[in-house]
Amino acid sequence: METPSPALVFFVYVAWFASALSILLALAASSKTRLSRWISLIPLSTWTFNTITLAIGTYLLVLSQQYSGLVDYGDDVPIVDSLFRTLRLFGAAGGGSVIKEMLPQYFSPSVGWLYALHNSLARLAAPLDALTGIFIVASKLLGASGMRFWSAHRDTFVFSHLTSYSLDIAKSIVAHYRVTSDQGESERCLIAFAGTAGMDSTSLFKDAISNHMICIDQSVGTVMRYVKNSTCRRVFIFSDDNEVTNLHDGIAFMRSLIRHKSAHESKFQDRKPEVFIFSTTPTAESFIDAASGDAVSIKDGHAEPLAIVRRVDMSHSTVDSILWNMPVFLVEKPDESHPVKADHHFYQLKHRHVAIVGAGSIGYEFLKDALWCSQIGDVSFTFDVIDMPNTNPISQGIASIKAEFELDAPEIMSLNGDDPSDEYHINFLGIDVLSGAYVDYLRANRDTLTYILISLGNDIINAKVARRTREILEQGRFEANKPEERVDRPLICAVIRDNQLADAVKNMTTARAVNYEIVPVGTQGALASYNNLFRPELDRMGRNVNRAYWGCYDGGMSAQDAKSLCQQADAGYERLEYNRRSSRASAIHLKYSLFAFVRRVALQEQAETFPYAIPTTAWQGSLTRGHKNTDPALVAAIDDYQTYLERGHDETRWLSAMEHDRWAAYMRIEGYESADEHEFKAFFDETRENQNRLSKQHVCLIPFDDLTAASAFAYPLTQKRSDRDYEHLDDEIVQHLREIMDDCS
Repeated sequence: METPSPALVFFVYVAWFASALSILLALAASSKTRLSRWISLIPLSTWTFNTITLAIGTYLLVLSQQYSGLVDYGDDVPIVDSLFRTLRLFGAAGGGSVIKEMLPQYFSPSVGWLYALHNSLARLAAPLDALTGIFIVASKLLGASGMRFWSAHRDTFVFSHLTSYSLDIAKSIVAHYRVTSDQGESERCLIAFAGTAGMDSTSLFKDAISNHMICIDQSVGTVMRYVKNSTCRRVFIFSDDNEVTNLHDGIAFMRSLIRHKSAHESKFQDRKPEVFIFSTTPTAESFIDAASGDAVSIKDGHAEPLAIVRRVDMSHSTVDSILWNMPVFLVEKPDESHPVKADHHFYQLKHRHVAIVGAGSIGYEFLKDALWCSQIGDVSFTFDVIDMPNTNPISQGIASIKAEFELDAPEIMSLNGDDPSDEYHINFLGIDVLSGAYVDYLRANRDTLTYILISLGNDIINAKVARRTREILEQGRFEANKPEERVDRPLICAVIRDNQLADAVKNMTTARAVNYEIVPVGTQGALASYNNLFRPELDRMGRNVNRAYWGCYDGGMSAQDAKSLCQQADAGYERLEYNRRSSRASAIHLKYSLFAFVRRVALQEQAETFPYAIPTTAWQGSLTRGHKNTDPALVAAIDDYQTYLERGHDETRWLSAMEHDRWAAYMRIEGYESADEHEFKAFFDETRENQNRLSKQHVCLIPFDDLTAASAFAYPLTQKRSDRDYEHLDDEIVQHLREIMDDCS
């Protein structure tokens, strides 16, 4: 039998090493954390050393066979026989003595030391290799249990599904913690994706692993059972692309939480878990409120939710961001180099004209929210809702959109007026924006338009229509021999999801470097950001608005009583989705209230001597005092606002009336209608409240001056404090604006 060549045997060992290496690299890539990836390197390194040693040893051994014939040939296939013989000779037992004697005789003595080293390492590495293999398999199959120690001292965010959008959100969370953490604490958060079985080969899975995120085969509910009690944050996010799946899984999660309430109460006693369910339909709110309503525990005599459950609506989040950063009262793009002056028509203009081009999910939501934002005193608004005419009975046209709005908010349409003195007027216009009819509309209204939102459902079309809109409006910007004509550029916002296209539109200029001044909003990067999902500042202010309604800032209480009242107010804030959204809406409107205050006082006390004119850039920043983005002029305005209130001016009553009008418009947008005394007494025995949430009726949807009469028949039955009637509740927001913005407790 012919002896195999040394090169052939060496090639066989190299092939074996390559296969072993590929297997171990696959295990390392699928490992869940950096710890398991580091551990997987141990068998990789020992296997590599063993293989290289065996390959070199076999080459030398077969080479010696050709010259000395020390080793007898077997009767099997030469290569296989040579491999087994080499393994036996290089092993820790058996023919080890043969090699030990042969190597120093025929080769360099250092080879003997190489064999001894290899023999020792093989004895040590064998059990470690086995244990590591077991660990890797266990981390894959039993990954949820690993959350016991992985999440012990870190804020943990568990996503129900690994999708491109949830991965973007996860990356933004990591980026947020990296920026806000102290040095050496950049890993205070842990990201985990549940339900990733079968996704090992996908690019999303590899991307998550490469960003040090955990991928677990089990469900979110399984993960929750292994999360230990901690003062750290525990967030469970249901983020599948199918919102029905999110709603189903989220409610099932809550039912499991309730079913095992006794175990979870002790587990989450230091900090309540947070549950976020992605769903665009408002109907989902009813299911979520029902699920969170059952998850209530009694603590210190007060009912508190076992978990904080919230619905995430990206259309609503987009609109919130627009109205927060670009208030509907603006008339031009904010520019740091050209701040708005107090005597500018920005304050003196009594009418705002808003065009909503495209009444899809975002445009429709913007119309509803802009209506309650438009309640800013004696400034009136006209809203033009522009969409396709109903040329096709099957398609969704402007008539269908109007009918849907009348279904959702019947009293809003009943109060819609044509008179300039009315607070708002809504026009539903059937215009094809890609036709000359849209150009005719712009030319007919370019002297009055102040704010334009373009949301047509397609980034390219939105950019095209925004560009054309600017061109038509620019034609009427400079009128010869008419110095009194306005020379500002009306604000144009275009909803553009793609981040790169948004940057291009933002920097779009003419050949002479004149910027089109189009503001991209609703980008994918902004929507997936930590601040947009959790809105910590707006959520804090909304919580404080709710505290103001509860009288937490009234004073005259002991520290213990004030703390207890704040706890009750916070529990009520977390109890219902409606409470949170309503309070956050009031927080958003604080910017509008402050604008109305500045405008009113400026017009009354000579604009040129007004000490705190607010640049438009201030409205893009934070209302939090001392925040790094807060404009100094805005802080000064807040201080002077408080000073104005402390003077005891009776004029603050109009601010309370404005807050009431804002709340009433918000409630009507939610579908609520007014209830008189007879209707109130009919439903009170069942609801024990001044409202019926099922029939959506409320006794306070009346003019501000009539609230005292409503208090007279409602307060005795509801057993409310007589000194805190409905007028007083509106006044709480006005009188405690500083506390709402400053309170961080």
